[in-house]
Amino acid sequence: MARFVLSIDGGGVRGLLPALVLQELLGRVGERLGRRPEAHECFDLIAGTETGGLLAAGLTAPAGAERDRAVLGVDGLVAFFRKRVRKIYPNGWFAPRVGEGLYDHRRLERLLGELFGATRLSECLAPVMMTAYDLEARRPAHLVAGGPYAWSDLDASYRDAVRATTATPTWFQPAEVKNAFSSGKPMPLIGGTLFANDPAMAVLAEAARMDWGHEKIFVLSLGTGRPTRAFPARKTRKWTPERWLDRRKGSALIAIAAQAAADGVAYQADLFLNQGGELQYTRIDGPLSASVSERSDLASGRNLKALERQAQAWIAEHSRDLDAWAQRLARRLGWVDPAAAVPVPVAAPALSSEISAAVAA
Repeated sequence: MARFVLSIDGGGVRGLLPALVLQELLGRVGERLGRRPEAHECFDLIAGTETGGLLAAGLTAPAGAERDRAVLGVDGLVAFFRKRVRKIYPNGWFAPRVGEGLYDHRRLERLLGELFGATRLSECLAPVMMTAYDLEARRPAHLVAGGPYAWSDLDASYRDAVRATTATPTWFQPAEVKNAFSSGKPMPLIGGTLFANDPAMAVLAEAARMDWGHEKIFVLSLGTGRPTRAFPARKTRKWTPERWLDRRKGSALIAIAAQAAADGVAYQADLFLNQGGELQYTRIDGPLSASVSERSDLASGRNLKALERQAQAWIAEHSRDLDAWAQRLARRLGWVDPAAAVPVPVAAPALSSEISAAVAA
């Protein structure tokens, strides 16, 4: 039996990129089935970090009593990034500098309350995971539920789980997350951006816990774009600590750590899953075009339109990958390919050399 996993990177407003790619993928699945399925029907686990965690939540949290429909779904998430993400990052070009205060976490919490209400992770439509880091225990905290996690004592609310995974240092205050079954003090959590911005390897660790080791695991990893700005030594040697963290200039230290974490995971997952037979790991990501801001909080209309153009370029570039995944997922849902008597071979991700080059650089 095969298992199918969706892994989504962090990246603030650039979460619009994986949302649009996923919307295209589900549309291609729908062309084969005669109906467009929801993501929770297609994947055995949906995982995300930061903005990817918000996507994972919107794809798996039920719409009230409707157990067959997600609270947002992919269309709702695309609309969210187009119209409502400004409520999280309202300052546009005038993001506060270090020392001038963080973004207002209360604004974010109110928005998450509107989206998810009191729904708990244990009510998920498909197994879900969001990454965070426990400041007191000094260890990763995978906020997971569904399937074999029905027993989990980390049954947080969706609202708290998303608040935790999006609590990137220098942007938002740490979150305080309460367990459903504990009267103890809340856990102080920050987002998983600095250690699992691409949560694919965290997904594989959870797969081992779920006893998937004897099954073939296929991972679709959706990135939020690779910034290309260089940091010459002649400039950075003069930077103060405040300059390294200046949000108006892209929070260089946080951005470098997040990109390094994602690139490292992509390289590792490619080595572990794509070294023989059928390729099991597909990474859809790439350099950001010059028209897209590297800042993760720039929610201007101009930048959002540039992100939409970037997503369409990725869709065209990775069309074979998307078709291969669409056939895979359609077969999972009962579709029989009339043109093939044997399973359709999976197209190569075409990113192995790019991943290797990024790590070698």
